Amino acid sequence: MAHNLCMTTVNIVAAAIVIFGVVYNSARFALAEQARELASMRLLGCSRLDVSYILLGELGLLTLATVPISCGLGYGLRLPADRGRC
Repeated sequence: MAHNLCMTTVNIVAAAIVIFGVVYNSARFALAEQARELASMRLLGCSRLDVSYILLGELGLLTLATVPISCGLGYGLRLPADRGRC
């Protein structure tokens, strides 16, 4: 029982590290791709808060859109593994 809890904790920590890496990488790509547009918005008078809100809002929407898909895929991939157990 203790071994199972330990492995579950290790899996959760590993998943959290992977999720952080994916979100961070996505943020870096979004910033690199939209650097000129964001600079143009600053030039037109938008504050840093407005520009940050737009960039983080886009990342938030992307994250919210992918969470249900990821949960569905995880559940779907778990089913064949459960069928193989005795």
